[in-house]
Order: sequence, then C-alpha cells, then structure tokens
Amino acid sequence: MRQTIVDLRKKKLVSFVFPGIFTINKFYIIYSIMDNYEASQNFINKLYSLEYGYNQEHLIVYDNRKIEVEWWDAGKCAEKFSLNEVEGVRELKKYSLNYLIIDKELNRSLGIKDIVEKIDCIENFFTNVPKHINLILSFIKELDSFNELKEIKGQTIELEQIKIKYIQFVNEYFSEENQERFIKLMGNEFIGSFQN
Repeated sequence: MRQTIVDLRKKKLVSFVFPGIFTINKFYIIYSIMDNYEASQNFINKLYSLEYGYNQEHLIVYDNRKIEVEWWDAGKCAEKFSLNEVEGVRELKKYSLNYLIIDKELNRSLGIKDIVEKIDCIENFFTNVPKHINLILSFIKELDSFNELKEIKGQTIELEQIKIKYIQFVNEYFSEENQERFIKLMGNEFIGSFQN
C-alpha cells in the first residue's frame, strides 16, 4: 500500500508546474510543504496560514495605491519614491516572485522599505531562514542590479539616481527570463521536498 502511494505521488509530481501567478491559499500549501514537509515521515510539521500567524509579504511591488518605496539609510527612511514609472507595475504585483509567506509581525515591520533593507530585516529575523524565503532572497542577491543598489547604500546620491537604479532592479527581477528561471527553480525545489 505504501509503495502504491509513493508511486502515485511521483507520477503527480512529474506534472507539477510551479504557479507563476500568486494566490494566497495555494501558496500557503506550496510553501508549507517546501519549508516543513518531512518526506521520510510523510509529515508536515508546520502549516502556514493567517490563523497560525502568517501572511503574504509583497516583496518588491507593494500593495499600496501609490506603489511607493522607502529608501532606508542609517536605520531610517531617507527618501520615498513611487514605482509608477515602471511599465506594467500594477500587473507585476500578481506574480509569484513578488511574494513570501512570513510571520505577520515581520510583515508589519517591513512595510514599504526598499529591497536591500527588507532582505537585511528578514535575514536578521530568522535563526534558520525558511527554504522558500532563502531561495527567493538568494535569487534576488544574484542579480547585478540588486548588488548595484547595495553599493549605493550609505552614499550621498540624488533621489533621481536611486530611483533609476531601483527601477532597473525591478525591470531585471521581473524580466521574462527571470520569471521563467524562478518558476523552474521553485518547481524543482518543491518536487525535491518529496525526496527522502
């Protein structure tokens, strides 16, 4: 009987495609499995849901009308600007690479901080960063445009230059090529969660 279940699971997993569009309930399940499933025991030791204190974090494109970003420097908000100039920015909010499932309190503390500041806050919050979060943050940190943003932290730069660099980051992150890479990476990692 157990072998039949294992075989069935393998067949279903082969056809799994990581969703490119975010839906909260689907991702509560996907990320609960990726982060907390113990294949050898066929057990999920923690489930993500609102009732257990987890919700969605809009990581790059925020869920506010003005789509604003706060550029943080020296522990405080130094500047604020809008991403409305990014072509199709409102559409980018729906993509799965724009979201994490995180602790509600951490989510509240992140607000609309810039991505460099958010990553620092997230990494400092966790003793062991959950797998889906670590994968997404690592994916971001590989981008040249992200590293350019990191380099200008602490420098005296005009707001317009910060905004230009930030928009370059958003465009690179949400490029069609990176969306495809992200979906493949996350799909492979999800399937890998079921390996003993």
